[in-house]
Parts: sequence; structure tokens; C-alpha cells
Amino acid sequence: MGPVCQGISGLVKTPNRPPHGSFDNIRGRGQHGPTAQDHRGFVPEQGGIKMSMTDAVEPDLLDKVLEKIGLSDRPELDLEGLSTTYNAWCQSVSFDNVQKRVYMGENRSGPLPGIEPSEFLQNLVTHGTGGTCWPSSNGLWALMHGLGFDAHRVSGNMIVPVPLEEPNHGSTVVFIEGQALMVDSSILNHVPISLVEGEDSSTDFPLNETQTEWVGDTWQVHWLPGHGRDEIIMKLDGPGVGESRSMEFWAHRSDVSRGSSLFNDALYIRKSVPGGVRTIGRGALISIGAGGEVEVAELDNETRDRELIETFGLSEEIVARTPPDGEGFALG
Repeated sequence: MGPVCQGISGLVKTPNRPPHGSFDNIRGRGQHGPTAQDHRGFVPEQGGIKMSMTDAVEPDLLDKVLEKIGLSDRPELDLEGLSTTYNAWCQSVSFDNVQKRVYMGENRSGPLPGIEPSEFLQNLVTHGTGGTCWPSSNGLWALMHGLGFDAHRVSGNMIVPVPLEEPNHGSTVVFIEGQALMVDSSILNHVPISLVEGEDSSTDFPLNETQTEWVGDTWQVHWLPGHGRDEIIMKLDGPGVGESRSMEFWAHRSDVSRGSSLFNDALYIRKSVPGGVRTIGRGALISIGAGGEVEVAELDNETRDRELIETFGLSEEIVARTPPDGEGFALG
């Protein structure tokens, strides 16, 4: 598989016993195989019309995605294969709101961009864009599912600053020989997170460490964002990993974010780079070095565009369409 897999699976602190109890409501539900099934859902009405959506992805697009993230072969359906694929995703795919900012800036209507996995993955291949949690987790789910992993969409709550009544975060859980492992497209910690009921766990990939604690009837994941070193907590919807969520649920939660979201009015993009993490947010470039040191530099639009192309790997076309931040959202 190549050097990317070396040492990855060994970073997962995985207990030996299988999950039990409330995992039963998710295990075995998903159909998985060589290609994603055509699971259809509906977004809320747009102009009086409900629009059907699908999470099916063609096999040739999956192969293009693997090539984009630096994998020449399809992975084995085991822990090493999962670890290799997720690490490659974290090295290559940014967490960003670029497509959403373009959508807002162009005053488009219809579903928010990328909630259909095929659109998200095609944008990744063509423009190098990722997405916020709902589209990016759906894209990662579709990749894992299409490769044959027993992958499930699960929801949670980023506690910012306090939990909301409705889920505000989407993630992905994959089962390997009965063991639940979370691969999250927003946390981007490079290592699958072990989920065993009643037990804490941790991962220690440099600059992207996580601590997972069992609280009540589910887990809270403590993780480090790309714009600083103050931890954020994500709580999975319980009990356990909760329900295996549908395309309809994903489309609805994505659509809710058009009215209120941290990612509607200003560019945010975070990506792992050799020796660190880079983020653009609120008009600033934030660089986190190998030792965890944080440097912040203000950006003008010309420098922003150059960074998006040269550091974050976006296409010139999509960068040219990305609008300036909304008034009042600059750093300071």
C-alpha cells in the first residue's frame, strides 16, 4: 500500500473486547459492498418543490478519489486498510466552507453544495475542495461504504459553547470485526478513534491528538482545531453511537445550516501540511508548527488567493469564485 500506512494502525489504542449493548441498533444495518447503494432522501422544499437526492457513487469516481488522496490500490477491509485510507484523507482533504461560500456569494438556490456524495467527491477531484461536517462526512462515508467497509453515518453535537438540542455535527463510524471506529472528516486526527462502551480511549497523532471519554451513555471526544490549541468537545448522540442516520436526515441537517452556521459568512479552511497544520479563518493565516507553536498573520485578498492555490491545493477557478469575507468578520 505504500509508506503512508506505516505506523498508523499501531497508534490506535484498541481494547480487545467487541462492542455490545446499544451498538446493536447500528451494527449490521448498513448495506455495504463494492459500490454504494442508491439510498434516496429529500431536502426540505425549495420553491415548493421537494428535490430527490441520492448517495450513490460510481466506482470510477471512487478510484479517482483514491488517486486524489494518494492511494494507488483499494485497501484491504481491515484495521490497517481503514487506517491507511483515513490517514490519506486527512493528509489530502481540507475541512472547509469554500463551496458553501461560493454558493452564498453567487446567491444560488437549491440544496447546499456537496450534500450528495457524488457532487462532493467530484468537487474534491476537480477543485480540491472539502466541506463542512455534513457534506464532508457524507463524502467520507460514501468512500468507505463504496470500498466495502461497514460504514455508518452518525450524528453528534459540537459543544460550542454549550450543547444544542438538535445535532449540529455529522461523522462516520466503521465496524472492523465488531469493533466500532470513528473516522471524522472535521476532526481530521489521522487515526481511527476506538469506541468501546464504558471505556475511554485516545489517539496520539502529532498535533491532532484526541481524548475520548465515556460520559453517561455515550462518548465525548476532546480534540484540537486547526486555528488554535484550545480543545473542542464533540458529544456523540447516544446511547452508544446512536442511530445509523439516513440520507434524508443528512440532507435536512445540512439544509438547516443555511439559516444559521459559523461557516456562512467568512472563509474557513484547515488542512494538514508537512510538519504542521494551516488554517485560514477570519481573514488570517494560522500556522501551527511541529512543536505546537501558533503563528497568526493577517491576509489581504491577493495573499489569501495565493495561499488557497499553493498551500491548500484549490483550483484557480474555485478560488476566483470564492467571495471576500462578510463585513465585520475579520480577525480582531
